[in-house]
Amino acid sequence: MGAPTGPAGDCSVPSPSQPTSEEKGRLGLCLYAPGMSNLETRELRVFVTVAQLGGFSAGARELGIGQPSVSRTVSALERRLGVALIQRTTHSFRLTPAGDTLLSQALLALDAVTAAERLTRRHAQGDPHLVVAMKSDSDAGLLPLILELCIADEACPSVQLLFRKLHQLAEAVRTGAADVCLISGPLDTPGLDRDELCTEPRVVVMHRDHALLAREALGVADFTKEPVARWPHLPAGVQRYYQGIDSLPASSGVIEGPPVTDLADALRLVELGRAVIFLPESVARRFDRPGLATRPVVGLSDSHTAVAWRANSRDSALAAFVAAAHAAAATRSPVPPAQRSPRG
Repeated sequence: MGAPTGPAGDCSVPSPSQPTSEEKGRLGLCLYAPGMSNLETRELRVFVTVAQLGGFSAGARELGIGQPSVSRTVSALERRLGVALIQRTTHSFRLTPAGDTLLSQALLALDAVTAAERLTRRHAQGDPHLVVAMKSDSDAGLLPLILELCIADEACPSVQLLFRKLHQLAEAVRTGAADVCLISGPLDTPGLDRDELCTEPRVVVMHRDHALLAREALGVADFTKEPVARWPHLPAGVQRYYQGIDSLPASSGVIEGPPVTDLADALRLVELGRAVIFLPESVARRFDRPGLATRPVVGLSDSHTAVAWRANSRDSALAAFVAAAHAAAATRSPVPPAQRSPRG
């Protein structure tokens, strides 16, 4: 049987001979999402790795392939798109504006591919759980009541908790490792829908004998010369939030405080008088101990707590969980934020 034929603009191949460029483009648009017709996940992974590591050699090492192959892949991608993605010389490497755009969109696209694989396997295995990603020490005090409400609601399945770092929560949902996340802090959730649940002030946590406690009021600028604990493994934006300077100009900084990897380390350093930290009020109350003192800080950004899920979800179990989260937040917030829950 010969190749199927059809009118221009449909998804059929007009002849068994080699298709023209126009025919390739038309066929590609039928196979891929608009604007992504000539891109492959392999190429996107190579580009993302190179862009994130800031060089072809570093990207090649991470991918376990030769640098010439990496360079050819990126060059072919640039030719196919008709734009320069990277400005590179012997001594410099930086993304062009087009490269920045592709990086942000490629990350979302690759996460979606990973999610498709994971969710398909979970469905095939009949996994009944709703997986909730969260930072183990940051839920604005809402989690116990949310879980209690879910147990009482037949529409809400068994909840399985997945603990991750703050900057990993949105990615866990985008890639299908979790169905929904509770996130407290700076709300950076590209590719997800979200509802804000509540807002609470942050406070400074210091040693009980710290000299600044003698002042009547404290502002963010009072801590630029203090050893604020730092999380060197975190993205710059999250780091500035933890160090209390995210509301200050980008050029503002603090002195090099001691590096930490988790809240337990940070609290221990505060107890020893070696660091100060900033925490949401609810977290500071939960981890209060005799050697610590807390104070409000003028100009310190608030902590926002939200629930976030994959965009356009129609899952009824997810909708039940989001409803429980709003109900829990309503017990502590006089006016609950507007709700845009997923449709069941």
